[in-house]
Amino acid sequence: MKILSLLNISNEQDLSCDSGYIFQRILANEFTKLGDEYLLVAAPCKSFLNVTDQGFKKIYLDLGTNKYSSRFSFNFNEFSKIIEQERPDIIFNTQVELTSAVRAALEWNKKKIPLVAYCHYPALWKDFETKIPQLDESLNQGNLCLPIVFDILSAFVVSDEFIIQSNFAKLLIDEALSYFNVPHQKDIIVIPPPADPLLYSNKNLYLTDLSDKKVFFYNHRLYKTYGTEIGRASCRE
Repeated sequence: MKILSLLNISNEQDLSCDSGYIFQRILANEFTKLGDEYLLVAAPCKSFLNVTDQGFKKIYLDLGTNKYSSRFSFNFNEFSKIIEQERPDIIFNTQVELTSAVRAALEWNKKKIPLVAYCHYPALWKDFETKIPQLDESLNQGNLCLPIVFDILSAFVVSDEFIIQSNFAKLLIDEALSYFNVPHQKDIIVIPPPADPLLYSNKNLYLTDLSDKKVFFYNHRLYKTYGTEIGRASCRE
C-alpha cells in the first residue's frame, strides 16, 4: 500500500521538537516495517530538506510553516500533479484544515482515493456551564479562529475517516457539530498519538536519564484546552 501524507510543520527551525513531524516519523517507520510505502509531503523548509530518516520518501510542496500559513496555504495545482504522478492508495492528512482543499483536488482530478483526516487540536475549549463552543484566542487574531473551526468541521464532513487524539477533543468536536448544526453520518475515531520511542531509548535525542527511575509519561502538551486539568483532577482522585 502506498500512503501519501501531508505533514503540518509548526517548528521549521528544529523538527526534532515538532510534534507533527515526530508523529509522522513514528507512523512512517511502523508502516514501512509492514511493507508499505510512506510518502511524506511538506514544505521545503531547511529543516525538512535536511531530514535523513529512511522510513519515508520526501515530497516537497509549497505548504505553510506557521500557525496560520499551515492552515490556509495550499498549492492546488502542484498537489494535483503529485497525486497524478505518485498514484497513492490512501491519503492521510494531518493538517486537518486543508482536508476540503485535498478533497477538491481529488474530485477535480477524478481520483477516488480514500481520504483520512487527523485532527490533533480542535481550536476549541469547553464551557462547562453551557454547550456553546469557546474559541481558542491564541488563533483568533483577525477573528480567524471561527473560519479555522469551520474548516475542521468541514474536514469531518468531506473525509472518509476522521481521527482525533482524545475523548476530550472528540467531545469538543461533537459539541461544535451539534451547535453549528452540521449534518453528518459517521463517527469520530479516537486514536491517542504514540509516545516517541526516543524518549525511553538509551540513544534518545532528549538527554533524558531514565536509569533507576520510575517514570510516568504524559504524552501531551500541558494546555488546559487539551483537558489537562480534568485529567489531573482524575489522577488525584
